[in-house]
Amino acid sequence: MPPSKKRRKTKNHKKMRKRKIYISGAMTGLPREEYMRQFRIADAVLAKHGYGSINPTRVWACRWPWLYRIVGYKLTLLYDLWLLITRADGIVFLPNWVTSRGANIEKAVSDWFYMMGVSNEVREAINNGIAELEKQP
Repeated sequence: MPPSKKRRKTKNHKKMRKRKIYISGAMTGLPREEYMRQFRIADAVLAKHGYGSINPTRVWACRWPWLYRIVGYKLTLLYDLWLLITRADGIVFLPNWVTSRGANIEKAVSDWFYMMGVSNEVREAINNGIAELEKQP
């Protein structure tokens, strides 16, 4: 296109936003450091592949454990489901999601809303990162 006919950006021109992917996996019953590292790996892999992420370990209940003790499991899960439904474009499951009651509920909700997953390449990168983490002493 000649320079004189280039399309101008207007104030209403919307930037393309990254698709946000909700990270789902087991937390209850695992040591805090372990599940925090697993979610951090998934977060980094998603960012490397150009996705935004919704990491439930970064919400208020995980940041302030004393607040979790006050609010409890049910309200925390309800808040996570609200994030999944209203903010996420898709979902990715960590390898241990099957053992988690909350992740199974998130799976049912994502199926109900026909949420997309991520590519096999991204899923394998997350699984490999977590497998490497588990090999470390």
